[in-house]
Amino acid sequence: MNSLPLVSVIVMCRSEKHSIAECLDSLIANDYPKERLELFVSDGMSEDGTRAILESYSKKHSFLKMVDNPKRIPASAANEGIRVARGDLIMIAGAHAVYPKDYISKCVAYAQKFPEADNIGGVRHTEPRTNTLVGRSIAYVSSHRLGSGTAGYHRSGNDPRWVESVWGGCYRREVFEKLGLFNEALVVGEDREFNRRLRSSGGKILQAPEITCTYYSRSGIPDYTRWAFRMGFWPFYAERVSGKKLVSLRNFIPLAFVMALVLALGVSTRAPMGWYLLGAMLSVYVLASVASAVTLAANQKDFRYLVIVPAIFALTHIPYGVGSACGILKRVPPADRQLQNSESTLPVS
Repeated sequence: MNSLPLVSVIVMCRSEKHSIAECLDSLIANDYPKERLELFVSDGMSEDGTRAILESYSKKHSFLKMVDNPKRIPASAANEGIRVARGDLIMIAGAHAVYPKDYISKCVAYAQKFPEADNIGGVRHTEPRTNTLVGRSIAYVSSHRLGSGTAGYHRSGNDPRWVESVWGGCYRREVFEKLGLFNEALVVGEDREFNRRLRSSGGKILQAPEITCTYYSRSGIPDYTRWAFRMGFWPFYAERVSGKKLVSLRNFIPLAFVMALVLALGVSTRAPMGWYLLGAMLSVYVLASVASAVTLAANQKDFRYLVIVPAIFALTHIPYGVGSACGILKRVPPADRQLQNSESTLPVS
């Protein structure tokens, strides 16, 4: 039994009273030996009753502890957990996800089978938090190729493969001892920056299709559009803050779409050709969105999805593109520039 590595699971959490219990129940139910497991919930000083739930769980389970995250952002949530973790493997988990009972065991098995892998992850299946027409549409769009681009953690394959990043991830402890921790100047995109740092140092990231979890996406339109704006903003802004290349081609596509719409609209004020150009772009976009909605409409036997899903695609791409423009244009404060190369370090145990 002692030959098995000690695994530290860090759940990043803030004001999650509606989801944290289900997440913790799934991790507690995992078949990995509890004497080789420690579970930390890094809480961003929740004020909605989450902390009372965490306290009740920590009383029932000796291997579960709550860690305070006074900075209240994901990067510091992960870092606060990593600082107290003793595990040979450190797994980052999200409070909006549930994990099958063999999730941790499979991460460990792949870590042992692929000793050259520094970070191991799997496939994230997306479901709605609220099982409504809009909620199901948002979950569908956020994992569809037209909505999520080439992000590999949404789609499984037949065999393990080396990738640029995985969702969450199960890291070897020595990775943090070598590279430091997550960059707390980044409110979003800290995992992208860290995995970029990992690969730049010669590290490798493995995605195994056998490793799966279920993620519950936002189900309200205002919350979702704010999320889309942040997802567009932070890759471009984070690249400037960190001084590292974090933006990929797929990040530019919504920005290019928004710029093309604005350009066509500007031309239309001076020449009729602009209206034709705008109409052509919108027609192609609507047709592609409707075609992408057909599978969901057919599966659910509800043709309202042919209207709702294209609208959700638009509420993904347009806020994302506007957010990208803001990320490019926003001035980086000197305080953030000073954090470019100041990632926290983890003392070698």
